[in-house]
Amino acid sequence: METKNSRKIWAIVIAIVILVIAIVAAFFIGKETNHEERPREESQEMNNDESGDSNEKNQEDLSAAEWSEDTSDVFGRSIKTPASKVGKPLGQVKEQDSLQCEVNSPEKLTIERTHDMQTLWSEDLGPGAVTKDGVPEKYAHTAEAAMLAAWNSNAYLYRGGDLATAAVKTNFTGENAEKLGAELEKSPANTDEKATRRAAPQAFKITSCGDDRVIGDLALPLPTDENGDTDNPTWIVVRMSAVWQEDDWKTELESVKQPANKQIANLDGWSEWSF
Repeated sequence: METKNSRKIWAIVIAIVILVIAIVAAFFIGKETNHEERPREESQEMNNDESGDSNEKNQEDLSAAEWSEDTSDVFGRSIKTPASKVGKPLGQVKEQDSLQCEVNSPEKLTIERTHDMQTLWSEDLGPGAVTKDGVPEKYAHTAEAAMLAAWNSNAYLYRGGDLATAAVKTNFTGENAEKLGAELEKSPANTDEKATRRAAPQAFKITSCGDDRVIGDLALPLPTDENGDTDNPTWIVVRMSAVWQEDDWKTELESVKQPANKQIANLDGWSEWSF
């Protein structure tokens, strides 16, 4: 009685025999065809190859044109500057009806320098679009995405000027949002070097999640500790909150108290992003 392995081997042998017969038949049939067709076919193949190479080169040029600069910050993290200067969505934002609070594995993010600020971008968590005013929007319905939205919104708020005004109208909610927006219209953009060199967070910790509201902490890396020592890693902790409204995350203004411990020396217990 044949085993499964023996039957499988015989099937492979038969397939090889059929393939060999087909190749031999094609060879003799080809010998009888007009030799003038061969140069025409070879020429067509060469044109196809050249067309393929050209398409690949055009795709490479297009991809390269999407970024104007690729640098790094003092922490060794890659910083990409989109050619548009306002932000480049990286992929299709995943859709889901209910809020996902758990964080199975932190996302791999790209830090983009937009409007001279470090902003966070994910392939499937967002931002998935940029408004006509240059403000990122359209995030996934997850707690982690809420933290991305909160950081990007506050980064633009800190920038000041017209950008901050647009960010407040698009990305913020709360009693003071409208009032703040009116005040910002009268203020110029923040050109302070400290504003434009503010480092994006390295990790996050969700402290509360439910009923389409998320509260969490962000850990921003500092180049030195409070004594100026570069050998002691230090992070400053900022607490932010966001609510799910109109199918997107809206950052709340001054709705949560900041943590008592505003600086930490390690990221134990934190969800750390990779870049």
